[in-house]
Amino acid sequence: MRTLPMMLMPMLTLGGIAATCWAQQPETEVRPVTETIHGQPVTDNYRWLEGDNSDPSNMGLVNDEVGAWTDAQNSYTRSVLDNLPGRKALEERLRELMEVPGIGAPSVYGNRYFYSKREGTQPQSVRYVRDGLDGDDRVLLDPRAIDPSGLTTVSWTAPNKDGSLMAFGMYKSGDENSTLYLMDVVSGEWLADVIPGKVYFSQWLPDNSGFFYKRLENLEDPYSGVVKLHKIGTHHREDQVLFRQHDIEFFYGDLNKTEAELEALKTTWGPFGMPSEDGRWMIVSYWTGTAGVDLWVADLNLWFRTSELKLVPMAIGKMGRIGGVHFDGDRLIIQHSFDAPNGAVSSIDLTNPGFDNWQTVVPASDNLVIEGVSFARGILAVDYLENAKTRIALFDYAGKSLGDLDLPGIGTGGLTVSDDRTTGFLSFSSYNMPRSIYRVDLATGERELWARPDVPVDPSTIEVSQVWYDSKDGTPISMARTRRFCTATGALISARRRTSRRRCSRGTKTAGSTRSPTCVAAASTATLGTRPGCSKRSRMCSMTSSPRASGSSTMGTPIRTNSGSRAAPTAGCSPARWLCSVRTYLAR
Repeated sequence: MRTLPMMLMPMLTLGGIAATCWAQQPETEVRPVTETIHGQPVTDNYRWLEGDNSDPSNMGLVNDEVGAWTDAQNSYTRSVLDNLPGRKALEERLRELMEVPGIGAPSVYGNRYFYSKREGTQPQSVRYVRDGLDGDDRVLLDPRAIDPSGLTTVSWTAPNKDGSLMAFGMYKSGDENSTLYLMDVVSGEWLADVIPGKVYFSQWLPDNSGFFYKRLENLEDPYSGVVKLHKIGTHHREDQVLFRQHDIEFFYGDLNKTEAELEALKTTWGPFGMPSEDGRWMIVSYWTGTAGVDLWVADLNLWFRTSELKLVPMAIGKMGRIGGVHFDGDRLIIQHSFDAPNGAVSSIDLTNPGFDNWQTVVPASDNLVIEGVSFARGILAVDYLENAKTRIALFDYAGKSLGDLDLPGIGTGGLTVSDDRTTGFLSFSSYNMPRSIYRVDLATGERELWARPDVPVDPSTIEVSQVWYDSKDGTPISMARTRRFCTATGALISARRRTSRRRCSRGTKTAGSTRSPTCVAAASTATLGTRPGCSKRSRMCSMTSSPRASGSSTMGTPIRTNSGSRAAPTAGCSPARWLCSVRTYLAR
């Protein structure tokens, strides 16, 4: 991969200074306007640049003189930037790197695979469906085809259980006020049902005859949320109401809240409903602030029969948030941070849902932060943040450990799974790997690459590892290290300039084998030193075994090193012949 020489950066700087000196910068006329604000005179020399403010209802219109000033400034800017030496090469390379395609992990409904994909030059992702794992891709929603102006965004999609229908939201001009639409996935036709009002989808009915959702009754009032049930083929004005945010007494009328507390609750993110797929239960949540949520459970069978939604408290007055949930009959498994700042997973008997009766499935950890939970068939996958990288641990629904999911390396990942199968998709990215999608089987651990965008970088030349250092007070500090580790001739090349020190290890027996005395070049800021057994002249280091097998980083002084993601070495660079020239390394 060709890179711009380091000397180009000062050239760019000097070129910019020269261009600034030589070009004639357009002058900006000063027209002082003085106002008295809070008893103090305030002068604005450039009020005229605000444009035409003659109409109080439509201020700031660009007039001819502001347009002319803007054109002159842009022309001057281009005369400076476009003449910088090396700019064209830099721009071309950056464009090549920025216009990298992207693909999302599929969500599986029935035998249909729904996912999004964006080519490098596309401003928005296109939504696709595939019948079967190896079926042909078919476009469902292309924002540019829907609106050639490019102002329409597809904000969310929600297929039903068998993938035959799909609800989706769209908004225009960035207002994020999504309108809900319905599509027949088989034919691709849009149904007549349309629901406006910043809609959030909740859950389909078991027979696919309708769905629960939340919307704003008044777009001018962000606290006018209402949760309703829509039946397909009817107008949304006929939809049955379950609860409204304005009806604050419905949630807190018997909890001895003061009037001030009730008024404050009216201006939070408000309530939401999460029904079970079988239509038996609904978890009702109400945000008490940005860091707290109250929970109730309601029997939907009772509501369907009598239109009475009776709330039974689950967790009231707790600080914390909730994450993934899974209904298992009359049992709920839920990710939360109540009394567990790093997160925990609990099991709740919905017939006896009080917080004191919750049972721990995955306990909280002092060192691991739960970032997400996924539910496959009989398998609970917990996405941990551990030492600034992803770790995915597997459990059964009773909390028994099933081990960890093997990941492609050090990086960031997440699962997309369905509760009716053990297979799913892993999204993973790292410093040397674009966002890649793997098909995984959580039961067997099998993993195969499903999709990865083509990028103008050779990932096989980049190694990512994690090293540890002790701070002055003894606190271990981790650092992710990215480097180009190998050329075609076997020489290790650093991806960045840095000083080094060497650590010499005498012959050490490990697992029945002996490592020869070795000089290990360390990526650190310490001063280069020499120790007995290392030749000052010949700084050639030879590893008789793969650094992966030994558990040591090729260029890492810290013993505590987590091996990262890297492809197999290029030709002539086998792990058994791992040669690195420290002289070359330092020279760079």
